[in-house]
Amino acid sequence: MPTLNTLRGQTFSAKTPLEAIDLGMGFYPLIKGSTIASAVVEIAVESGTDPAPQALAAGEPVIKGGTIFQRVAGGQPNTVYRLSFQATTGAGEVFEEVVYLPVLSA
Repeated sequence: MPTLNTLRGQTFSAKTPLEAIDLGMGFYPLIKGSTIASAVVEIAVESGTDPAPQALAAGEPVIKGGTIFQRVAGGQPNTVYRLSFQATTGAGEVFEEVVYLPVLSA
């Protein structure tokens, strides 16, 4: 069974619904020389309203070295999204970093 290691609570700088940006989450200190074999980014609403929060993701996550990148676009104004970046290493360890992204009104 994979081990789940978690760090929580960081907040990305706010964006507007018109912006499309790449968010990167580094896992270097956690993976300790391993490589990221697979990545998942789950998106939910922390506060505000959005009936389809996963639509904030514009494409699939991309792995570059020890970092997972996720492009996000759109979003509902005055909503804070919870993004769960999940990295699985080649050794089967699973690491999660939970961060928040506020979307301001345009």
